[in-house]
Amino acid sequence: MGHTASNAVQLTLYLLGLLLNGLVLFFMSRKHRQLLSNLLNKRVAALILVLFIWSLTRLIVTSMILQSAYVSTNAVALVGNLTVLVLLLFNANLAAERFFIVQPIGKERYFFTIYSIFAALALVILIEFLIWPSTDQSRPSSSTGQIIWILSSSITFAGSTLLTGYFYMATYSFTSKQFAYNPRLVMFFMNDEDLLDDGSIDPSLVTLARRKVEGKVFRQCVFLSGSIIICYFPFWIYNIIYVVNGGVVPGDTGDGWSAVLIMLSMDVLITPLQILYFKSDIRETLMFWKK
Repeated sequence: MGHTASNAVQLTLYLLGLLLNGLVLFFMSRKHRQLLSNLLNKRVAALILVLFIWSLTRLIVTSMILQSAYVSTNAVALVGNLTVLVLLLFNANLAAERFFIVQPIGKERYFFTIYSIFAALALVILIEFLIWPSTDQSRPSSSTGQIIWILSSSITFAGSTLLTGYFYMATYSFTSKQFAYNPRLVMFFMNDEDLLDDGSIDPSLVTLARRKVEGKVFRQCVFLSGSIIICYFPFWIYNIIYVVNGGVVPGDTGDGWSAVLIMLSMDVLITPLQILYFKSDIRETLMFWKK
């Protein structure tokens, strides 16, 4: 895939991302009192807002590149790196918020620690691109700067992915254990039609309902964690290879880097679609024709 074709694909993805995230924000704002009454939905809204801003800025930059207009490569690299840092932070915090809903112990300590670490990483990114300006819209220009950049990026990517995966799986594990300790909890997820004529509950339906709830939680864990690996890990791994090999990725004539950038840009669609799939209260706000 040529450079122009890659930019055209990214332009399309960012345009779709701008429209999708903009629609979600618009309809959420119409029911903000109802939807934003809990921290989980507030974190969802913050994540969607960042994706909307990222789509808008990348749409402008990519359009300028296709028109051969002047673009500050250092500014693009700095904003892009900071945006990815924030997106990964918000993804980890979204997973953490889901966990702390069912197990609130240690919540304040976690958020204080994670914000402190990511603030330090943001400062490192800022200093890197002030000392070693980027010439390729992605990395610092010098080999020393690239090594420091890879180290800080590794902490960001590996740390946020491990945290996200840990919190989603911990949520699943904790939920499963609660059902095991108190099987009657699953009754809260059952409907009136599940009751027998005498008002009791068929034990087989309780087991079925439990499996259904646990399966839903597990699917959320897998899909929401997997999107980070699909969109962000190729970018991270590619740059590790690039830096280790002295600015060259063996066998790549440009198509590999183009594919990495396209996969990175896909998150502006994947994340909001996942949120709409798993969050019925937010999804229903878009269904204005049912009002």
